[in-house]
Amino acid sequence: MARSPARNTQIYFLGAGFSKAFGLPNTAELLSRVHSLSNGNHHWGVSADIGNRLEAAYQYFYPDDGKNFQPPVGGFFTVLSTYESIGSGLPQGFSDSSLLRDLKFAIASIICSDSKQIDKELTCENPLLDDMLQPGHVVITSNWDYLIERACIRRGVPFRLQWANDLSALTILKLHGSVDWTEKKYAKKPWGLRNYFRLEDLINPRRQRHDSVSSKHLARSHAVENWTRGYQVIKGSTHQPFMLTMARAKSMSIGPVMAIWSDAYDVLSRADRLSIIGYSIPDDDVEIRTLLRAGLCRGTKNPTSVIVINPEPSVHERVRRQIYREVESDYSAVRGP
Repeated sequence: MARSPARNTQIYFLGAGFSKAFGLPNTAELLSRVHSLSNGNHHWGVSADIGNRLEAAYQYFYPDDGKNFQPPVGGFFTVLSTYESIGSGLPQGFSDSSLLRDLKFAIASIICSDSKQIDKELTCENPLLDDMLQPGHVVITSNWDYLIERACIRRGVPFRLQWANDLSALTILKLHGSVDWTEKKYAKKPWGLRNYFRLEDLINPRRQRHDSVSSKHLARSHAVENWTRGYQVIKGSTHQPFMLTMARAKSMSIGPVMAIWSDAYDVLSRADRLSIIGYSIPDDDVEIRTLLRAGLCRGTKNPTSVIVINPEPSVHERVRRQIYREVESDYSAVRGP
């Protein structure tokens, strides 16, 4: 039996509340923001009519809830993902087969636009970022935005998007993918040198260098570097961003990022200190809950500390009940720029 690794790593697990503190939309705001985007901007590159398309989907999938009903984002993504898997193409079914794809592009557009507004502030003194963005540390996140990657570039911190046990760089593990990632089958450009970054590449802001993309199925575009044109870069690089939806039972969709989930389990097994920041531990997110529990319980040595930073008391209770009993609580709100 393989020995469990030593617990000597400082890890940060980030949820939507972290990005919200820095000015990006949280999960609950996404559908309303997409409707606003559709109403206010007809040149953003997907479909100016997506607001009406969403309304049609609400009426189709939620027939008893009235015309002005707007579903919770998680539940709506679950419905669309499920229907895409089992119902698309059925006679007299919901006919808008590209809605989920276009919704991902709409969310990417919003995130890129909002990211421009906060870019300069990522270099400002911030105790949380100052502590987090250090070589040898690991950030695990469920967020689609590239806030952490952009902060690293602005601050001159080398980083990787896969685990390499490299003490000279920060590791960022994105469990749900990212607005600037694409699968090979959806790539718009040749799958080779200079068009995409491999996830395993070391990104050194002082001397960016990468090899040609291998046969692996995931890579990222140059949106993080070309931040002023982030959405245009994404739109020109992929037919569909790789963004796992916050759907229930998403384990069936994890395949393309299974290596990243395995990396996350490995590094959680190495956690000496784990900070869970802005993540609400929803009851239906069994995959992440299981990942956290399994990593923290591996081996015979416990972490020195597990701290939850969240102003909502029920989140702390869920962590103690479902993941790790000896939790330290910090009820402070996450402080952004």
